[in-house]
Amino acid sequence: VKQWRALHGPEREVIFRQQAVVAQQGFSDFTHPDNPITIQSKAFPHLLYQFRLAYSGWRSVTVVQGGESYAALGV
Repeated sequence: VKQWRALHGPEREVIFRQQAVVAQQGFSDFTHPDNPITIQSKAFPHLLYQFRLAYSGWRSVTVVQGGESYAALGV
């Protein structure tokens, strides 16, 4: 029955589990804010830069004026 179900039974969802390793992976992303920000009724054009560690979920968000660039990372 087990073999028949594997061959002819309903389709099963395929899942590839990912395992984060300590101090090995981080994610870096620029985001356009959903809501516009104004200062003294003038638009404040900016992006949000986010860096997140995969294992712990720790994250840092920085306001960036200008565009997406290596210089914007402050490295």
